[in-house]
Amino acid sequence: MQLPRGIFHRPRQERLIALNEPATIRIETAARYPGNAGYRVNDRSFEKAIAPYLLGDWEDFDRRYRLSRQRKISVGGAHQESDVIYSGAEHRGDPKLPNITVLPNLTTEQSAWRAFGCTMGHYHPSQEAREARVQEVYEFQSHGLLALVREEGGVELWVARDGDKIAVPNGVHMTLYNLDDEDYPLITLDFADPDRNPANKDLIGQCGPVLLACYNDLEAVFTLNRLYLDNPNHSVGVRLPNPPLEESDRQIKIARGARLSLGQLLYERLARDPDVIGQFARLGLRIRRASPEAALTPLSADRSSRLYFTMPLAEGRPIEWNRERALQHGLTLDLLSHFPPLLAYFGDVGTIDEIRVLAAGQYRPLIMATRDGAKTGDISDRFRNETYSRVAFTFRDYSGNDHRVPCLAVTGKGLSQEVKYMQVTGRNGQAVRLDLNREPGSGEASDYPWDSLFFLHNPRESLPSGAVVREVADPYCPRRRLRVLDDPNDASRFRRRVVRERYEKLLDDLLGGTNAAVASTLLLTEAPEIVEALDRIWRAVQDERPAWKDYDLGGLDPVRPDDH
Repeated sequence: MQLPRGIFHRPRQERLIALNEPATIRIETAARYPGNAGYRVNDRSFEKAIAPYLLGDWEDFDRRYRLSRQRKISVGGAHQESDVIYSGAEHRGDPKLPNITVLPNLTTEQSAWRAFGCTMGHYHPSQEAREARVQEVYEFQSHGLLALVREEGGVELWVARDGDKIAVPNGVHMTLYNLDDEDYPLITLDFADPDRNPANKDLIGQCGPVLLACYNDLEAVFTLNRLYLDNPNHSVGVRLPNPPLEESDRQIKIARGARLSLGQLLYERLARDPDVIGQFARLGLRIRRASPEAALTPLSADRSSRLYFTMPLAEGRPIEWNRERALQHGLTLDLLSHFPPLLAYFGDVGTIDEIRVLAAGQYRPLIMATRDGAKTGDISDRFRNETYSRVAFTFRDYSGNDHRVPCLAVTGKGLSQEVKYMQVTGRNGQAVRLDLNREPGSGEASDYPWDSLFFLHNPRESLPSGAVVREVADPYCPRRRLRVLDDPNDASRFRRRVVRERYEKLLDDLLGGTNAAVASTLLLTEAPEIVEALDRIWRAVQDERPAWKDYDLGGLDPVRPDDH
């Protein structure tokens, strides 16, 4: 736990936060800690901070088990009660010090069930001045969870442990949860400008928190609040084609064990267990793991994106024998559909826009062929759509700064070479490439990392600790040299093989009701957004039909189109 100077942690105290008095978080304001005089403690009671927001599944839980209106504590072996349910300390001094929150769990009067501590949530409206793209930055001092509910729909559950940081954009509803037991309240530090940090509880006053999290001695249970499921009165929450109406179908249960503390157990299961992550995904809830690193830099004057995506997915062979009818709507729809799902890791695929068709056309002669090329047939009289396209578009990333991320997609058949990769390049020149091609069976040894996710280094940037660079020729453009990152002591640190068996596991999940691979799938809300984006791209390609240009079969290079 890393607290500012003059701030001390003492567990199991009657008070949660206090100035110069015994408390779980004691803030000393003596002369040697002059900045601490800017702190003001704000204690919250059950009646004001919790009771008005017991709605949906929270209301059911309270009616069933009766949440305690006072916080029950044991100090020096003596049992006591306090009206303070949780506490915050806001700092308004100069220089600014972090605000502090201490959030204990809620006990019940009629059972062994307890609810994990919860701030019940609030909303940070979007600012007209777009420079306030990061509303708050939280640093967790213990195990906890931050739920972000976006105004346009979508729920992210950020799982954190001691030292992890989460940047909260404006325009979201946010709620803090403790993930440990009653002896270990959640403790967070956060930075926010108090004069530019508007918040309201309008939605929370109608629906309560998005998640009910509770536990007993045997298990922890997370319940999606039914008021956030396909609610026609607002756009936030989740939209599912077959919404689970029964409470048990909206729950994820995690059995407790003796080996780990409750906080450690839940962190490991929520952040790293694909089965658990998959169960949340089925409910439209995206689990995200927080990081101890948070890079916050000012917006540049040009407001340009920090990322650039290139997505060539091209094949050298012509249309496969007897597939001309299956591909009758063009190769863009057939091939490009593989890449938008990958964009969902970086941003909102529902914001794909600014579509520009840079080139499109058909190869000549327009034939179909068997894979070995032994049999060919003319299809020019019945295949009317494009066999090649270069399309640029943008989408909005998850940074909350309203940047549009540029993308270039190249798709087609009958080209000069087979190219299948997605590359993400940062403004600093560093890049990540996901290559989907298996190593060609030419018999020649190659240092290029085929069939892998790997990192490309910009020589102007410093190397990560323990990393070395291997220079290899780009197989798709041999005159280009790639600086591939490697770790001699850990081959998987900068390179991960594509797990092709994941598709088989996904089919097993669908057939057997398991969750081995479903955590890697799209949310149900994202799938129709991708279909709609592909439809707009297809229409844009069709609109450019008068400008389509023919190219020789096998003559157009998808990476260097100007060379043909």
